[in-house]
Amino acid sequence: MYSVIKMRKMRLQKAINIGLNQDGDKAMKESETLDLSIIAKKLYTRGLNIVPFKFVKDRKKPLVKSWKAWQDRRQTRDEFESLNWNEADAVGIVCGFSARSEPIVALDIDYENIERASSYLKMLPSTFIQETRNHGQHLFYLIEDEVPRSKVFIAIGIELNAKGKLVVVADREATYSPPFCTLENISKVSGDKLTSLLTNLDSLAKLLKNHPKVKKLLFSGDWSKYRSRSEAEQFVVDVLLAHGFREEFIDQVMVKLSQIGKWKDEKDARNLSYHQHTFQKAREFITQYGCPECMSKKHLKEEGHRHHDFTSEELKEAEELLEDPSIVEKIVRCVQEEHGVVGDERAILESFFTMLSALTYEPLNMHSSGRAGTGKSFIILRCARLFHDDMIFIKSGMTKKSLYYSRWATEENPDVKRVELWGKVIICLEAENSREFLKEIKPNLSHDTTEYSYDFVEEERGRRVTKSVRIVGWPSWIFISTRPWTTEEEKRRFNIMTPEADAGKYRNVILRKARDKAEPWKSQSNKMTRIIKAAIYLLAQDSKSLGYAAPYAEKWTEKFPEKAESMTRFDHFLMLSQSIALLFSHQLKKEKHGNREYIIIPEWIHEAAYELMRPSIEGLERDLVLFARRVSEDTRAETEGLTYQDLASIYKQTFGEHISRTTLRERYVEPLLEIGFFDKDDSKKPYKFRVNAALLISEFEEKPILSLFRPKTIEPLADPGNKLPQPISAKSKLEQLQKH
Repeated sequence: MYSVIKMRKMRLQKAINIGLNQDGDKAMKESETLDLSIIAKKLYTRGLNIVPFKFVKDRKKPLVKSWKAWQDRRQTRDEFESLNWNEADAVGIVCGFSARSEPIVALDIDYENIERASSYLKMLPSTFIQETRNHGQHLFYLIEDEVPRSKVFIAIGIELNAKGKLVVVADREATYSPPFCTLENISKVSGDKLTSLLTNLDSLAKLLKNHPKVKKLLFSGDWSKYRSRSEAEQFVVDVLLAHGFREEFIDQVMVKLSQIGKWKDEKDARNLSYHQHTFQKAREFITQYGCPECMSKKHLKEEGHRHHDFTSEELKEAEELLEDPSIVEKIVRCVQEEHGVVGDERAILESFFTMLSALTYEPLNMHSSGRAGTGKSFIILRCARLFHDDMIFIKSGMTKKSLYYSRWATEENPDVKRVELWGKVIICLEAENSREFLKEIKPNLSHDTTEYSYDFVEEERGRRVTKSVRIVGWPSWIFISTRPWTTEEEKRRFNIMTPEADAGKYRNVILRKARDKAEPWKSQSNKMTRIIKAAIYLLAQDSKSLGYAAPYAEKWTEKFPEKAESMTRFDHFLMLSQSIALLFSHQLKKEKHGNREYIIIPEWIHEAAYELMRPSIEGLERDLVLFARRVSEDTRAETEGLTYQDLASIYKQTFGEHISRTTLRERYVEPLLEIGFFDKDDSKKPYKFRVNAALLISEFEEKPILSLFRPKTIEPLADPGNKLPQPISAKSKLEQLQKH
């Protein structure tokens, strides 16, 4: 008997050594006999509801007729005094309720689960731990906010006993384990954070069960198969981040669980750059492919990861296409010839490179606006056919629920879903009906954080339930509407795309439709689409290991107006340059630094990116610029002003068609009023609009866009040294802008 007791004490001491029971032995003394009524009274005075237990064949039985009412209300003094302690074997408490706002929850680990749970106990907050009659363990916590729901975490063998659960805290026979009658040595924690931590640990255990290589590396610390500890830790971080774990959680895993050691050493040395660099490399690595251990065919099949269905011939032609200097022209021709888009080369390229940017770590967002029927949705949806279906999500109007019920959502718990958005393209066809959703995703649009959550309320069986969406990663967002966005918050997060809108285009579209119908068999080929799709697949394979260097970007800073919005626009300019560079990555110079290969972005790519971004940099859609220019040419515009009828007439002369007053107001007049181009005189009818001479808008001198996408001789890199860019005066900037 003595040896059994000694073994039990040793097992309890082991738990103490790992930090879960640091102060329990000081605050409480073991006793061979327990006065249960005294313990019960002390706990009752601390605001807890008490239940006596009797053990019958090792099954505990409450010695009260009913205790359910004590789940939500205070046990009265008379009810407490009437409890039967003469027959009691143990004291129990009702979890999740306290009259003094100190509700207790208990983590219950059965004896058969101790070995399974022990691997993860270091991750839990230090607190009082108690051994049970059946040689299991109880870990107690005081909840400082909302009491969580009870839940069983099967993978780690831990049950969370919270609201509505009973738990034994003192057992007359369990003399080897101290009872508790004070709460001072029990840690206070957030209920949400405790549940989240247990959920993450449970998910981690499931992951490691399916990835024994990672489990062995994490818990054994044997990194002999890797070139360095850094490389071994990079692999572990890649896997964990790819499966949706937050960086904060991964950091704790690497510090408290990992036996590799360098992460903790660097943490102790306060070398945070090591951790930041590791996370940065991991984010870039998983942008398209996720888990590096899931890249084998076995895991692709078991876990449903995307794999290509291209023939060897298609892959060979895709390789040749990526080496072809005229690749951009071939992509545009494919969209036009195989997918029915007429003209609109700029709109095709703006759409295509926005989607392709999803394969980089810094994807672009785009807002396409134009009159109904001008082809803004048609062009985008046809370009989307060049990408794998798994990359594209199309929705007509988005709400807070859209991502929660999308095919990309995976359940973390019954009311929380994680949505992995790295390498994805989300197309919203009705931006006007998505205003509430846009407000929720602002941090994602701005790339403020790689992970964040938002909530929404839904009716379920007559009750309101709060559900959460946890977004991981930055996709490429594309919103489509008929009205231009004029507020700074909307404009600065998106590049602008506007399809051509003139009589010549409309005539050509009609002719194209007629010819396609005359010989429909000629328009059914999708051979080039398959080759481009295969090429994008190959680029996605490469993108995980590529970085981007832009040594000539400083020259282009002078092209951007001196206003706050230009800081964001210059970021977009660099992102677009990266997307173009990715497409030409098989043809451009690269330099290796450390473990990463960097594409050197030549100046001709910046020129092409700038030309595509002109409307976004100026902040106006092309048709709006053209209309404003034609209005300013009217001799009455700056003096007596123009009525709605006059403006409609100018529109007819410019675009060759009539326009309704509502569309004229919403698409052209109101945006021009917003930027101060128009001054409205509404003192009498008909209202008149005068042009502000100080804000005359010049037309874009657009270059033939396809001619810019031809690789030129790569310039030798100039050594910028440590010289900072010189400030540009407002006068010289104005002169430069006027030239353009």
